[in-house]
Amino acid sequence: WTIVLGNPLGLQNTCTLGIVSSLDRSTGETGFDWMRHPLIQTDAAVNQGNSGGPMLNEVGEVIGMISMRALFGEGIGFAIPADSIRSALPSLISRKKVPRPYIGLKMKSSLESFGQGAFVEMVLEGSPAE
Repeated sequence: WTIVLGNPLGLQNTCTLGIVSSLDRSTGETGFDWMRHPLIQTDAAVNQGNSGGPMLNEVGEVIGMISMRALFGEGIGFAIPADSIRSALPSLISRKKVPRPYIGLKMKSSLESFGQGAFVEMVLEGSPAE
């Protein structure tokens, strides 16, 4: 179970409950190719104004920070894992960029006509892969 706290749509001190659907959702799967970190997926109600609020486990420990909801669809929200935040915090506090590995490829896990494997769908302009 997960508990999401926030101020959705300006409603102060809101708490919603949901399940954790995935602990390692790829940002590419969410439609946000520009992000470079894994996400926790939940079906707890996440709306505008929840971003930045904590995601808690059943004993009240912070396991993530709500960052967004699905672009299309209902009942799909995402949080940045607490471990990712913890590792980025020193850079953020000193107002530096958070280093992330980046190649610049958009990949697919398989193509029907070629079978299984990793396939390059797109090379991003200006990226190291170009």
